Amino acid sequence: MAPKSRIAELASIIQENTTVLDEYFATNNLPSPSFDENYPAVVQLPEDIAAARDAVTEANDELSALLRGPVSSIYYDIARSSMFSSVGAIAKFNLGNSFAPNTTTTFAQMAAFSNLPESTVQRLVRHAKTYHVFAEPTKGVIAHTSMSRAIASFPNVADTIELFRDILWPTAPRLADAIQRWPGSDKPTETAFNLSAKTELGFWEWKAKHPEKVQRFAGAMAFLSKKPGREMEYLLDNVDWAAALTPSNESGGLIVDVGGSHGFIALGLAQRLPSARFIVQDQANVIAGAPKEANPRVEFQVHDFLTEQPVAADLYIFRQILHDWTDKDCRRILSALIPALKPGARIIINDSVLPGVGAVSPAKESVLRHSDLMMWRCFNAKERDEDDWRSVVEETDKRFKVVSVFTPPGTYLGIIEVVWQG
Repeated sequence: MAPKSRIAELASIIQENTTVLDEYFATNNLPSPSFDENYPAVVQLPEDIAAARDAVTEANDELSALLRGPVSSIYYDIARSSMFSSVGAIAKFNLGNSFAPNTTTTFAQMAAFSNLPESTVQRLVRHAKTYHVFAEPTKGVIAHTSMSRAIASFPNVADTIELFRDILWPTAPRLADAIQRWPGSDKPTETAFNLSAKTELGFWEWKAKHPEKVQRFAGAMAFLSKKPGREMEYLLDNVDWAAALTPSNESGGLIVDVGGSHGFIALGLAQRLPSARFIVQDQANVIAGAPKEANPRVEFQVHDFLTEQPVAADLYIFRQILHDWTDKDCRRILSALIPALKPGARIIINDSVLPGVGAVSPAKESVLRHSDLMMWRCFNAKERDEDDWRSVVEETDKRFKVVSVFTPPGTYLGIIEVVWQG
């Protein structure tokens, strides 16, 4: 008997795991996945069921690419980038909120709401609906789908789309140009972002000069912290926080979230560590929008982490901070902590850890490699593998000791625990 072809193997994987998912939804009285506008925007699944879902989507991606063939697959993937044209405009002009949930509308009504020409709205919506954003049940009648509802109402989705449309995605086609213009550069002012934004400033300096973008950026960061596979719960659940704090500290300990934006991590930890105190540090324009009255044990402080750390704490958190910076600048950031560090102080770095060859599926690796290119395009920075992390930390100062590097199941973000042995 001839062995199964690869496409037959993939079809079997899809069938077997779809059955697992279908039985789980039925047994637990959950709705089967659909584009119905009332389908939940986010579905939390147990680890084993999430694994079945991932098996289906990964096998489907591979099967689709194989069946399309090389040339068609390349064209298909490139053409899909045009999604930003329509969906980005829908978010920018708030078309998802132009009519109420569980009702319908027309192109003319959407045009009146947005002050756009009707023909413009029609072209945008008809393109977006090929990605399941809006539906047109009958000619000229527009209804919501689960995806258009998510853009309209799920917290910070529109902010995230705007961040990508306005700032991040325009850097993609300029990477090759930046490589050609500044071969081998690691300077944060010689990037694809510099070319796309037509600026000589680094990303962070440029953002500071555009205060109108700060709140939207913070909103996008809030969304990305809750995005499946990047939720902050993976960090909160997989560190022994009490043990990481100085054992003799009777006050419950002090934790500093460096570059902590609006304090999402600190506020989450405050619920788990009732005696600990927290300081969230960030730039002034970010701190200005933070919820300062949310918890009396959470303080917000303006601080530039490239300068000397003013707070002697038990533990410091860097969540998705260091991947924005070159190795040289990461060492500057870590060195800036040293004057404040006491023996036994801990540092928790929550950032991607690139996998070894063949260690994860191509689909999972693709997410991490996508992020790596994003860091390159915007900052001349990078995502790092375990060896990279150990090198950048321990070469900063031999008194830094990397205790552990691991990535919890289900997340793309690793946890690097460091202790100061000074």
